[in-house]
Amino acid sequence: MPKKLPRLHGVAAGAVAGGRAGQWGEGRPTRSATAASRSTPAAPAPSWSPRTTFGWWIQALALGPNDAKHIVYGTGATLCGTRDLTHWAPQIRDLEEVPIRQLVSPPTGEAHLLSGFWDIGVMYHERLTASPSRGMASNPVFGTSTGLSPAAAKPSYVVRAGWSDDVDGAYSNDGGRTWAPFGVQPAVAKEVPGPIATNAHGGVLLWSFGPVNP
Repeated sequence: MPKKLPRLHGVAAGAVAGGRAGQWGEGRPTRSATAASRSTPAAPAPSWSPRTTFGWWIQALALGPNDAKHIVYGTGATLCGTRDLTHWAPQIRDLEEVPIRQLVSPPTGEAHLLSGFWDIGVMYHERLTASPSRGMASNPVFGTSTGLSPAAAKPSYVVRAGWSDDVDGAYSNDGGRTWAPFGVQPAVAKEVPGPIATNAHGGVLLWSFGPVNP
């Protein structure tokens, strides 16, 4: 048995306030806190805003059993790790650890896939072996995606719906690469932005609203 307990490390981070990293010494009642940063080039999707620097809904913190300096925490965005409490990076390279809600394989254009998620909106996948280089779709940014639909006879036109601080629906004329918010929307969309669909030529939208968000 070791004579001393290994130094314990703790992490506290927030989506709004940024992130702080601290360490608690062996039995000492004080702690030191150090501003930390996170690098996300291998998994850029959660980096759409400075607010998401360290993720959110932190629910897990673990020390490496064979490497006491290796610390990993889990959030609603991904798993992040460090060996110095200052420099953090995703531990799951080129993947986003979130539930998938919609998948669309466009028949034309550069994207192999368009995907809609819980928490991190919609993504445009040029490759299936790497995290989307653009990260989350913006203009507007969504939390959870509730609908994603291309026009069958005009696949460059795509619509999406979801929970947003701004407008809750958007359209694209380039297959999902870039987006523009709807000019108007029903008032109920802000409360229950349900599934959305477009007809074959993109001239008609069907947007469903209800008390339950499927």
